[in-house]
Amino acid sequence: MLKTSSSAEFKDLPPRSLLTVAEAADFFRVCPQTIYNWADRGILRTVKHGGARRVPVVEVMRIFSSTTTNSF
Repeated sequence: MLKTSSSAEFKDLPPRSLLTVAEAADFFRVCPQTIYNWADRGILRTVKHGGARRVPVVEVMRIFSSTTTNSF
C-alpha cells in the first residue's frame, strides 16, 4: 500500500516541522494527489496552515517507520 524508496531518509527532509504536500509526495515518491487521498482516508494527518494543507514531519516519520516494520 504505502511504498517508500529505499533511498528515502529522514536526513533528506527539510529542516522544519511542516512539509508542503509536494515535499511529502517527493519523499514518498508518489504524486501529490496520493498525499491528499491518504489524508482524506485518515492514513496521514495533515494540518491547515495559511489555507494550505501541510504535513507534519512527525507524520512522515510515523508512516515511514510503519512501512519499514510492516510488509504491505
